[in-house]
Amino acid sequence: NKIEVFYTGPGHTPDNLVVWLPERKILFGGCFIKPYGLGNLGDANLEAWPKSAKLLISKYGKAKLVVPSHSEAGDASLLKLTLEQAVKGLNESKKPSKLSN
Repeated sequence: NKIEVFYTGPGHTPDNLVVWLPERKILFGGCFIKPYGLGNLGDANLEAWPKSAKLLISKYGKAKLVVPSHSEAGDASLLKLTLEQAVKGLNESKKPSKLSN
């Protein structure tokens, strides 16, 4: 059985890695996969996360099982949800701060 370790590019952290089991089509996405909220953004790169998520979708979009680290496993739709959350987070980060008013 093969195991592939892939660097996604920056996102939740600068050094995100995922693990792919090609024969079983299982993706272990770690903290990069955030389908229901981005979580702690202390080390996140919101500018790069959407691009990295698109790369992950193009490479592993046919995964049968996606295993994130802080929520339940699911299918490849978790990748699209992560992209949506990343875009939302980026857009929110560009809004003027309410504290500056």
